[in-house]
Amino acid sequence: MPSEVAFHPASRQSVKARIALAGPSGSGKTYTGLVLASALAAGGSVAVIDTEKGSASLYADEFKFDTLELDPPFDPARYVAAIHAAEQAGYAVILIDSLSHAWSDEGGVLDIVDKEAERSRGNKFAAWRKGTPAHNSLVGAIVRSSAHVVATMRTKTAYAVEESGGRTSVRKIGLEPIQREGIDYEFTVFGEINLSHTLVITKSRFKDLQDAVIAKPGPELGAGILAELGKEAVQDGAKAEAVHVAERRQPGSTERAADDSSDLPDPDVATPDQIKALQTLASKLGWSQEERHELAGVVSFKDLSKERAGELIEDWSDQANNRSRGSSADRAVKASHPDSPEQSVSVATEGSLPTEQTARTEHPEASAPAATSSVGVGVPPGAGPSGAEATDVGDAPASDHEIPPEPAPTIPSGGEETVRPAPAVEATHGSPPGTSFDPEAKPTDEHWKRVLAVTHCPNHMAVGKLFSATFGEKRSASQLRAGDLQRLMDHVLHGQGVLA
Repeated sequence: MPSEVAFHPASRQSVKARIALAGPSGSGKTYTGLVLASALAAGGSVAVIDTEKGSASLYADEFKFDTLELDPPFDPARYVAAIHAAEQAGYAVILIDSLSHAWSDEGGVLDIVDKEAERSRGNKFAAWRKGTPAHNSLVGAIVRSSAHVVATMRTKTAYAVEESGGRTSVRKIGLEPIQREGIDYEFTVFGEINLSHTLVITKSRFKDLQDAVIAKPGPELGAGILAELGKEAVQDGAKAEAVHVAERRQPGSTERAADDSSDLPDPDVATPDQIKALQTLASKLGWSQEERHELAGVVSFKDLSKERAGELIEDWSDQANNRSRGSSADRAVKASHPDSPEQSVSVATEGSLPTEQTARTEHPEASAPAATSSVGVGVPPGAGPSGAEATDVGDAPASDHEIPPEPAPTIPSGGEETVRPAPAVEATHGSPPGTSFDPEAKPTDEHWKRVLAVTHCPNHMAVGKLFSATFGEKRSASQLRAGDLQRLMDHVLHGQGVLA
């Protein structure tokens, strides 16, 4: 009975090139891709899958190729169908310009995950059960193609979190391709091209090309790769596949093999460096394990996506750097107004009842605790819709979107009650004197110090949650702008303190 599993001699002619070019706009990705594709074709035909609005066609007078212009949505399945169509038509080389749209543009993997998360009530972790197979199917079509494949990718700025002198900072460290982390494992040659049109090979299976720096790469590069493919001895197919899979599963890599069609969740998870940075920042801010995970909205930092971890690092870095200055400002406000009544702010966490974060200002003569209003700002006993004496602020009706003014406390004195006006909290905007206030600008350190002092929120994230609960507009702290903070202070103080 013949065996169902049979080995056969390795064939050098069966090995195809997989080349990726990553670079910013204007670096020459499309042109260089056409140069390499034409050289690899060696007289054969070239097919271009164009998602860059026909940019490849600008070079039709210099190169001979057929093009298929893909419009949104850029679902990976449409890329796969185009690759298979090119193979069936007998093209020698397929140029994908660009692969980034299949990841981050309309209909791409990230878009698929976001839409699936909405259907799953925000469970983005589970949404990757649909996103990962879509990505893997595209990678599988590329690595198994019967044609040579050249792919271009856009780049974005990469960041690193660093600590120096007790301060935490986020530093730009260069560029990275707009595609899933580890995509370079899938290519024979991976290079980064800069605005000077210089190609730096960052990964190559050919020794002669490793770490090569090539100014304005020409047809000789493609011819050299063809020559390498001809002399590169593959010992046997099974060993080559084992090496390929083992490399892609090195420690630290979150990628699975392209042929792994498992539906287990495989999100674009936070990196170990990001998790370490979050732990360091949370410790600096004095949060317990339970508090830091609650603020992040996860059971463990390992459940965070890479994008969400980056947002938290930026937000918590700001808080850590402003903590000492913010605390000093808060103490200064309390010291200048020793008779301020106790205030409390209810911070609602998603999917739970509000939890009260109370900032106490001791009053030696008033011992009765402040009653808490339905919207979270402390109101002294006796103050209510009727019978309350007006303060400098003026009476205002309570509503779902308005916090009633805080009447001044009544202080016993000689058997009579006297009313002491509530102290106004001065607030200034954080722009240099004489400059205009831009409500759409990112809040400055001064903005945050004032809003923390006025709302008595413990941190930036609490301010974001208070804003969302107050106005019914879901915003994270990193999404708030200077005008939003001014609006919140206006609401809390009824005009006594603003940022501008």
